[in-house]
Parts: sequence; structure tokens; C-alpha cells
Amino acid sequence: MLRSLVGSEMCIRDRLETVTFDPQPEADNYVGLVLDSTAFYYESGGQVSDNGTISVEGAGQFRVLEAKKFGAYILHMGNMLSGSVGVHQEANLDVNYHRRLETAKNHTGTHLLNWALRQVLPNDADQEGSLCLPEKLRFDFSCPKAMKPDEIAKVEQFVNGAVEAALPVECQEAEQVKAREISVLRTMFNEQYPDTVRVVCVGKPVNDLLADPSNKDWSGFSVEFCGGTHLSNSSQIGDFVIVKEESVKKGTRRIEAVTGEYAQNARDASEELNRLVLELSSLGEADRLVEIKSLETRLVQTVLGAGDRAQIEGLLKAEYKKVLDWQKAQQKQANDKAVADAEQLAERLKGGAQRATVLELDGDKAILQNVIKAFHKIAPEIAIMTVGKNATANTLTVICETPKELQDALPAKDWCSEAVAVAGGKGGGKADRAQGAAKEACDKVEAVCEAAVMFANNRLN
Repeated sequence: MLRSLVGSEMCIRDRLETVTFDPQPEADNYVGLVLDSTAFYYESGGQVSDNGTISVEGAGQFRVLEAKKFGAYILHMGNMLSGSVGVHQEANLDVNYHRRLETAKNHTGTHLLNWALRQVLPNDADQEGSLCLPEKLRFDFSCPKAMKPDEIAKVEQFVNGAVEAALPVECQEAEQVKAREISVLRTMFNEQYPDTVRVVCVGKPVNDLLADPSNKDWSGFSVEFCGGTHLSNSSQIGDFVIVKEESVKKGTRRIEAVTGEYAQNARDASEELNRLVLELSSLGEADRLVEIKSLETRLVQTVLGAGDRAQIEGLLKAEYKKVLDWQKAQQKQANDKAVADAEQLAERLKGGAQRATVLELDGDKAILQNVIKAFHKIAPEIAIMTVGKNATANTLTVICETPKELQDALPAKDWCSEAVAVAGGKGGGKADRAQGAAKEACDKVEAVCEAAVMFANNRLN
């Protein structure tokens, strides 16, 4: 039954008798509902809350986005989907149990991770925080330095070993004083627990542990105080993959991992990326370089196991090293040709009536600078702009220099800005020298050159 309704500021003093759906775009439909009892798990212990809907038959439907505890109240926060709801009405609760199941996989997985770290690491690896979401888990623990790749692999193997063993997950309430006698119990440092606690053990009945708390055999099982939602058997996790191990602060490390379908997706993505990397050897050098860049971008955007990511990164680096010499040779060849062409043009133009020129090139910033330097050695009295295309990055680079005699009429910074603006780029500099760039702009190179020529003609003629 609906006990009370709370306004959008989420203060109990802002009680409402009825909440009605407002279809206006600017309407604030975000409110909180308090029930006599609830099936929704509220956010606590590092686990996110349930979501779902609350319906009053023949009256309205409310979407629960999150549930949180405020003092003695559990607030179901969200917005009206239709109709209206009011106090003292009978409510039907529809919890998103798929979301809860996915979260439970990660919560039980977190307990197994906590246990596995102590089996592998030489230090105690005490828990310092955790977060359990439907799509992943996060676990912070004390550790003086980064984990080695083989340690990460061993921890993952320990957890998956427990998953394959299909261990029962037992939850039972007990007196805190008695439960603390269990020698292998893991608790949060400085956490305040009630007199009666819920003991969660993966692998053994809690009664067995309470009956013989000092038994050394219990070290093979995960035992913690926990009030969150859990699976009934470790096999329901399906799969466990560590995707990241990183530093949070000095002396604290963080592991992120995925379970179930998310873990399988990570393994599938790894297989596909490995296949694509192996196929690189069949491509020519130019196509291989483009594909390497594409795979590097995809690697950053894809959820992968930490070990798989390191392996694929190593393979990509090896492939890039193979084409690096070829790339350097191509760049030198392009530079030499561009410089030679610029020298020939300068020989033709020096001493003539033409006072500015615009060159379209295939090359990077270094080639553009070398071309301008070579040109001005022969014809220093002529203003020059180079417009370089980088087909791999799909960018344009513009560099120009104006001799002192022409700087009043054709300031380099104005010339550059006018030209690169056609491609949506920006430029800057001074009267004697300027440069600019534009992204996603190779198809606009002709327009940039035409704008540069027109601007120079208007200023110089």
C-alpha cells in the first residue's frame, strides 16, 4: 500500500496526497514514493538498487529509477508514466528481476574476487570499497604496487574455478560476536555492523562455519558479512573476466571485471580482434597502416580481458614496427619530391611579376615546412602557402609565410585564417608566418586552395 508521496526535493516534509502525470516537456515528474513494504532492493553496500514499476490498478503507473534509504524510509524515486497515484492505494510492484540477476552475478563475483586475491597476493589485499552494477563490478583493495600479469591471470582462474565447481551460496543471519569468530571471515575495515549480521559463504553451509569457526579448511571458501542480493550457486555467474587493474591512490589498487554474458562478449571481441590482427599480414603496407590505426581505435573502445588486451596491443605494436621503415621511406620520398618541385617552381617564378603562390601537397607539417624553406632560399620575395593533405587522418594542414615587403597587404595570419576557414578549421600566427588545420577535411583541399588564391589576388592586386 502507498504510505506517502514525496516531492521532487525528496524531503519528507514535502508530502503530497496525489501525484499525476504531467505531459508537458518542462514538467518535473520526478518524485519519491514510500510504501508500507517493498520488494525493491535499495542502494547499499556498494550494490545499485533495483528498478521497475509501481502500478495502481485503474489509476496510474510509476517508473522506479532507483531506491534509496533516507532515515527510516525507503524512497522509490522516479517519475509518473501515466495517470495518477495517491496515498492509501493498493500498489502492484514489478521489479526488474533480470537487472537484479545481472547485478547479483557481479555481487557474488565480487565476493569470489575478494577471496581469490588473498589466495594469490602475498599481502592481505583488504577490501577498501566496491561497486556492483548489472554490467560490471569494481573492487578496491589495499596493495602496495601494481599486480603482475600472471597474478591477474591467476586471480581470474581462481574465480572461474569456483564458478565451474558449482558451489552453493549460503546466506544466514547470526550474532555478530559469534560470526566474527570465523577465522577466514572478510570484513570492511572500520565498517560498523549491527548486532545481528547476515553471513554469506560460497561453498559451505554457514552453520558448519559457526560450529567450527577456527577450522583451517574454511580458507578455501569466501565468507563475508553482506546484506546484498546474491546467486544461489556460483555456476550461475557463467564466466568471469578481469578487464582492468589500476591504481586509485598510493597503496590502493582497483579491479574492474565482468561476468556472465558481458564476460562472454569480452572473450568474443578478443577472438575477433585477434583474427583481424592476424589478417594484417595479407595487406600491403599502405593498407596495413590504415587498418592498424583503425584497430587501435577499436581496441580503446572495446571491453576486453586485461590479458587479452595486453596481447593484442603487443601484436599491433609488432605489426606497426614492420611498416614503420616503409613509412619512413615513403615520407622521405614524398619530402624529396615536394622539395624538388618547389625548387623548380621557385626558379621559374623568381624575378617575375607573381608575388604569391599556393601549393597543394600530400604530406605532414614537416614536409610543408621543408618546402617553404627550399622555396624561399631561391625566391624569398614571393609569399607562399602550402596546403598539406593527410589521407590517413583525413586532415588538412596549412602553413604560409609572407616576406616583409608584402606583410601590410597580405598578412600571413589573415591569409591562413581565410583559407582554412573554408574547411571548418582555424589558423593563427603573425604577419610573417602562420599555420592552421582542419579535421575531416581532405575533400575540401581544392576549396581551401581556391580561397587562398582569391584572397591573395584581392589583397595584392
